Amino acid sequence: MEKRVEKRTFWKDVYQSYYRGELPDYLKSGYHSETSQNLRLAALKRCLACIELSQDAFVLDVGCGSGFAWDALRRNKNSQIIAIDIIEGPLKSAKSAKKDVLLCSADAQNLPFRVDSIDLVVAVEMLHYLDDVDDFLREARRVLVDGGYFMIIAPNMNSLSWLLLGMFRGVSPMMATIRFKNLRSTLKRLGFRIMMKEGITLPLMKPLASLARAMGIWLFDKSYVLLLKAEK
Repeated sequence: MEKRVEKRTFWKDVYQSYYRGELPDYLKSGYHSETSQNLRLAALKRCLACIELSQDAFVLDVGCGSGFAWDALRRNKNSQIIAIDIIEGPLKSAKSAKKDVLLCSADAQNLPFRVDSIDLVVAVEMLHYLDDVDDFLREARRVLVDGGYFMIIAPNMNSLSWLLLGMFRGVSPMMATIRFKNLRSTLKRLGFRIMMKEGITLPLMKPLASLARAMGIWLFDKSYVLLLKAEK
């Protein structure tokens, strides 16, 4: 019987290769381009503008990579940013550059933090790499204080860009399919309230994306953004 490979183990190996400059075809889609990163960063800033955090808030960046989001998350001078990733390569390079961020190698599905210890959890484009998304969502709720916030950016695999990627370059079978309907149901059951949902799309496609969203179709948004609040 063939041994089952865990998604997180698979993607850990893939991204270790990525940080060595070896990128598989299904990731050569502009996913890691400066434009894509800037669009995600702008979405994070819009979310942050909608919430209130205490001056000494604890902010957890899960699947942090090399830390592109940290400048945006550093809203309050006294806030503590904690960044975790299962991949050690980017963490090692970030440690010397970001002295004010607490970095550690950890598993998103088993967060090493106490109950009610975090004010904001951020998960940018990492849900589809997990073996069990619900495990991580439960962990996020466990560590969040009541009234805390959860920001998610996840790929919209029903979008035109992902469909075209699958046709011409292929999508790894190890990439979990995240359906918003299922995700919304789980989040509601765990006690999260959706404060905001929006899409991330390329500037050229924005008029079409806005029109499609008005009809309830998210065809032109390559990712969607959720801002949630943890309620009692």
